[in-house]
Amino acid sequence: GISTARARREGLSLDETARRVHRGLKRAVNEAIPLVAMNASFDVTIAAVLFERAGLSPLCFDRVIDPLVIDRRVDPRRAGKRRLDALWRTTPGRTQRPPSPSPGRSGAASPRRAAWTRCA
Repeated sequence: GISTARARREGLSLDETARRVHRGLKRAVNEAIPLVAMNASFDVTIAAVLFERAGLSPLCFDRVIDPLVIDRRVDPRRAGKRRLDALWRTTPGRTQRPPSPSPGRSGAASPRRAAWTRCA
C-alpha cells in the first residue's frame, strides 16, 4: 500500500486529483464508455462528495457495470465473501490469476447515485 507519508510527499492535492478523475470520467461519459467498478455505489458516493467540494459539475452515468450487483443477481445464495478476488475464485473456467491494477493507474470512480444527474 501507499503510506500517508508517501502520499503527502509524492501525491497531488485532493482538489487536483478530483479534477483529473472528473476530466477522465467526463470524457468516458461523453464517449458512452461504461463505468466498470466493483461496488460502484461506494466509489460513486466518495467521488460525488469530492467533485462537489472541488466545485465540479455532477456527471450523468447511464452505463455502469458493477460485478458485485451482477454477482448478487446471478448467485444470491452463494456463501462467502463478495470481494473481487473471491468472485474470481468462484468463476468457472478461469485459466489465469486475477488481474492486478497496472502501476500508476487508479480504479474507476463516479459521482454517488444521489448526485447523478438524471440521464435524458
